[in-house]
Amino acid sequence: WEPQQEGLHNGTWQKMELWAHGAPVEENLRHFPPLQKILSSSVADVVMKEAPGRVALSLMLPGNKVMPHCGPTNHRLRLHLALLLPRGHRFAEGLRVAGRSCPWRLDRCFVFDDSFEHEVDLPPIGNCDELGLAESARAVLLVDLWHPDAEKRGLRQSCKQQGAKPTRKHFANDERDPGQEELPTWRKQEGRPDSHEDS
Repeated sequence: WEPQQEGLHNGTWQKMELWAHGAPVEENLRHFPPLQKILSSSVADVVMKEAPGRVALSLMLPGNKVMPHCGPTNHRLRLHLALLLPRGHRFAEGLRVAGRSCPWRLDRCFVFDDSFEHEVDLPPIGNCDELGLAESARAVLLVDLWHPDAEKRGLRQSCKQQGAKPTRKHFANDERDPGQEELPTWRKQEGRPDSHEDS
């Protein structure tokens, strides 16, 4: 585990990179053989393995706040799979995407477009110091997926062939849905802050 270094948060936020900078992080990924097998199979074809895509574990403790920010590209969608939620709850608030609350549900995947402004405000819980890590932490498996529009427009193949890093500009005028199916279609927000890769 290593701390997040982007200066976006207050509180405890750690990550364990499993795939980053276009390659597996073998020393970490070897501890998760089923995931390692999936990432090396054709099932993982939708995973954005090229930079800035990543697969990681993200761990936060209650009271953590991550300021509003945007991902570096809209070539990707970000998947969160909640593995641990504070106090063993099956549901937890804290993530907002494009101004809309997007709760985590234990053992359920949630996909959102992280090029839209998003933030985290994980509510504090009483007696957090008395609880073990497994009872107090929010841990998610984070997986970046290729945006379907990147496939349709041939941008994915272009990035693979040329080694180009995807940028936001290709879909700049699109109106897209920032989150999972129950979210309505949102217009892209103007004047977004500088982008960051981790959330």
